[in-house]
Amino acid sequence: MSNNWPVPVSLLFLIFLHGCSPSSAQTRDVDTAESWLQEHGHPLAMEAENFDDLQFLKPLLEGKRIVQLGESTHGVREFNLLKARIVRFLHQELGYDVLAFESALYQCYDADLAAGESSAGRTLTGCAFGVWHTKEVLPLFEYLRQTHDSERPLNLAGFDIQPIGRNKEGRPQFLSDVVASINADYAAEVLALDSTFLEVYARDGSERRSYFMQETGQDMAEAYDRLAAFLADNASVIEAAAIAPDRILFARQTAASMANYVRQQSSPTVREHFERRDQGMAENLMFLLDEAYPDHNVIVWGHNLHLRHDNLAILPDSTMYPDVAVRTTGSWIYERYGDAVYTVGLYMYQGQAANNRGMVFEIEPALPGSLEELLHKVGTSALFVDLSQAPRQPMTTWMDQPITARFNGATALQMVLRDQYSAILFVDRVTPRVMMY
Repeated sequence: MSNNWPVPVSLLFLIFLHGCSPSSAQTRDVDTAESWLQEHGHPLAMEAENFDDLQFLKPLLEGKRIVQLGESTHGVREFNLLKARIVRFLHQELGYDVLAFESALYQCYDADLAAGESSAGRTLTGCAFGVWHTKEVLPLFEYLRQTHDSERPLNLAGFDIQPIGRNKEGRPQFLSDVVASINADYAAEVLALDSTFLEVYARDGSERRSYFMQETGQDMAEAYDRLAAFLADNASVIEAAAIAPDRILFARQTAASMANYVRQQSSPTVREHFERRDQGMAENLMFLLDEAYPDHNVIVWGHNLHLRHDNLAILPDSTMYPDVAVRTTGSWIYERYGDAVYTVGLYMYQGQAANNRGMVFEIEPALPGSLEELLHKVGTSALFVDLSQAPRQPMTTWMDQPITARFNGATALQMVLRDQYSAILFVDRVTPRVMMY
């Protein structure tokens, strides 16, 4: 959920979230709920080589084209380990063959093209944001490399509009080469456009935003719009000039994504800034699902905030902080694909995690009546709880009434779980991610 706003804005967002407190509606028969969880919850192994403990997912995922794997914060070793295991299981046994990270669209496309020849570490750092450059995620990218030239590779993709990452330096030439196949003059203009963007992007954050908020930023966004329209209108002509269809598609969507990013950076309010990013991510994810990989089952890897089905519903109606009640990516995805989506929210009870800057922090104690307290009582180190097929009965009222759960392991939010997720994956004790370097 990383973003490019200065710290004060991020703090404003978190200050608002800290204002959400548990309500009396969370009082419930904990013993009854615990009994149901003991019987219907699924304990998971953290690092087992076989997938015996994941077989229960097969009937649950029947007819589900999109599996979204969230996380309540990015810096947890155990989240990475569990998600990596689930990805390998979904690929090997259920036919999911696209892994889409909350990371830059172009960089992940570029990294995927070379994944068979590159080292796993280079592919990982070329695609995924730095929060996932960890020793727990690295073996998954080695697995991806091994499958690259097989009959059914695990394809790598990204859906974020933020161009974070090292491979973006090749993007101006990529865009220019696609256009040059039919229009050399416009190709030179495109090369200059995207090279200018990278020069501005390399500046200090406040200076970058200042540039994008001026008329120069509006001009740049409109130039990317024209490029996207040109590539859409001339796709068949460009393909006839021996440019691969996937290159045309990704060039067009990259241009559209950059237009969204520039407009996000010039957003006048916190709410618009957050929402523009998430709408742009939704558009990129729909592009992957509908155009780049229309016949494939897709795994989405990101933060709970971005993936849950109705983020607006968990934030109280507040006239004090109207700008931070934002719609996020998962709401557009769930609205469009409905029952084909299965979203897993990841939560934790105790221990330590790392924030986006790598600083280690303590997980806040669970609140009475919270999701974390309830799942901790089951006494399992890692527990998977399906919400989608759980019956509506006294033992499961906690799924259908407001309950508190921690955002980033620190901030209490209220939500109706069944309205936000298809399942919950819970880790009782967590430790910070272990970086590759």
